[in-house]
Parts: sequence; C-alpha cells; structure tokens
Amino acid sequence: MSADWDNVKAKANSIRKQYGVNDPPVNLFEIATSEGIQIVYFEPDETTKDISGLLKKEEKKVYLNVRDSAARQNFTLAHELAHKKQITLQQNY
Repeated sequence: MSADWDNVKAKANSIRKQYGVNDPPVNLFEIATSEGIQIVYFEPDETTKDISGLLKKEEKKVYLNVRDSAARQNFTLAHELAHKKQITLQQNY
C-alpha cells in the first residue's frame, strides 16, 4: 500500500505557483481568502471539543477551533484546503 506522493506534490506545486509562493512560510489564510473561503472560528462544546476543523464546501467556509494553537489551526486549514482542492493520498492496493 503506497500513497501517490508524486500526484500530491504536483498539485501542491501548482497551488504554490498559482499564488506565487516559492518558500515557506505559506500564508494559508490568504490563500483561503483568495479562494473565496470564509474562516469561521468556533468555540467548542462537549460535542465538538475533539474537532479541530471542518470544511463546508457548499457554504465556502472552513470552521476552526478557537481553542487550538495557531500552529494547529494552520495545519487544520491546510488539511481542509486540501479537501477543497481534492488533494488526497490515493492508496494503491
């Protein structure tokens, strides 16, 4: 079982080129805004305390847990943007 890393890298490189990003750090919040995605912070309750984020494609919103660290929010936003851009690791069986 292996991931299609070449495909993932190609898509990531395409997005970086599209937004003129050559070197880290990457401002994912700017990219999200450019994509028309609204960032919404939520205060977790007992039901959502273990959720870091959620993409609502139809609403063009990413929800981020306000209690998470900035680093975790950045990671979560990257994860959710990958869902939007349909960047996935396809498993070969």
